[in-house]
Amino acid sequence: MGAGDLVTVAIAWLLRHPARLVPVLGSMKPERLTATVKALAISLDREQWFVTLEASEDGPVA
Repeated sequence: MGAGDLVTVAIAWLLRHPARLVPVLGSMKPERLTATVKALAISLDREQWFVTLEASEDGPVA
């Protein structure tokens, strides 16, 4: 997985946040805009979202 793919997944994760966050990317770089468009096609269910959170925290969510 390349750096662009990680950005895409990170944006997809933010878009699926239970608090309904609105990511402000603050970038007009073409690669960032491409990652954002690709993120819209990623569908994370609630379980996948929490698995990703736990992986980033290196343990279960309390």
